[in-house]
Amino acid sequence: MHRIIMIAVIAAAPAMIHAASIQGEAAANLPAPVKAVLVAVADHAGVSSIRVTSADRTPQEHARIMVVDKMHCSDGKCPVAQKVLGDYCEEHDRAVNALLADKSWKTAEEATTVLAAALVRYLPAERTCVMHVVVPGQVTEWKAVDIAPSSIPEAQRCKFLDEAAKDSRIAKARIFVPPSSKCPAGTIKTSETAFHLEIKQEH
Repeated sequence: MHRIIMIAVIAAAPAMIHAASIQGEAAANLPAPVKAVLVAVADHAGVSSIRVTSADRTPQEHARIMVVDKMHCSDGKCPVAQKVLGDYCEEHDRAVNALLADKSWKTAEEATTVLAAALVRYLPAERTCVMHVVVPGQVTEWKAVDIAPSSIPEAQRCKFLDEAAKDSRIAKARIFVPPSSKCPAGTIKTSETAFHLEIKQEH
C-alpha cells in the first residue's frame, strides 16, 4: 500500500494596508471627496490617524468667535477690532465694518446677531477666506478643515504639511499653521491653533 502524503503549502498572505482614519465629531459630515484627500495626504505622510477639530460653522457660530474671542465686543464697542480687520479678506472686512458702524447693539449677543446677518449679506460663494462659514444657499469651491497638530506624531507633522502642499486639490496659499509650527510648509497665522487646510469639494 502506498501512502500518499499531502503537504499543504500555505502562502503567506500579503500584509493588509489600512488607510488613515479621520477622527473627530467635526469630520462626520465632511464630503467624501474631502475625506479622500485627507486620507491620501495622511497615508503619503505615514500618519495613521488625524483628528478634525473644525469644518462647517454657521454664520452665527463664526460671528460669536469674532465678537467674543477676537474683538471682545461689549457696551456697543469692539476694542480690538483692528486685529481682525485685514486678517481675512475684503468681504469679511465689510461684514466687520458693518458691525462697527451699526449703533443698534450693546451686548455681545446683539453684536453676534448683527455680524452674522452681515456675513450672510457680504460673503460671496467665490470668496477666498472664512471657508468654514456655510452661508445658506451657497456652495463654495473649497471646504476648510482644521486638524489638531497634536493628533499627528511630532516627527511626522512637517511631512504631513509637505504632502498637503504638494496635493493639487489643496489650496497651497491657504495652508495656515499656528506660530508654534517649525515646519517650512504652511503660512504662520497668529490666530491659528490648528493646521488649516482648504480642499476642493469636487475633483
